[in-house]
Amino acid sequence: MGSIPAPAQYVAAFQEAKERWEAIITGELVNLESATSYGISDWFGNAFDSPYTAAFDDIVIGYQIGFIDGPGRVLGSAGCVYLIGNRCVTGVMNFEAVDFDSYDIEDAKAIILHEMGHVLGVVGTQGPCQGVCNRIDLVQYEYGEGK
Repeated sequence: MGSIPAPAQYVAAFQEAKERWEAIITGELVNLESATSYGISDWFGNAFDSPYTAAFDDIVIGYQIGFIDGPGRVLGSAGCVYLIGNRCVTGVMNFEAVDFDSYDIEDAKAIILHEMGHVLGVVGTQGPCQGVCNRIDLVQYEYGEGK
């Protein structure tokens, strides 16, 4: 899938959707080290042109606006890439540029919010994974003992 840089109004819309979900889903989740710490080359499973390997807090969702299948078909897709247990820690969202550009910014915000919900496993899914997700097995250490 080819991608183009997201126009500024969409960058702001993605940020608003992120903040809205953060207000709904509260609580602290495990922080993750860099992808290479777990033997992973890209948190987004090579979905984008450049790998993302940085450490992060809670969850990280990547997105791109580009060509999927042309006008009038698939508007967007989203899903989990890596799981810890049953919780998604990384996900990706893809949007068809031709279709997405036909919506006004308020509709775009609602679409982005909806697609983020798919990654989070709370919107129209049967759990956080549709298809195959990669699982990360983390051992939590307390007082030097594996728990």
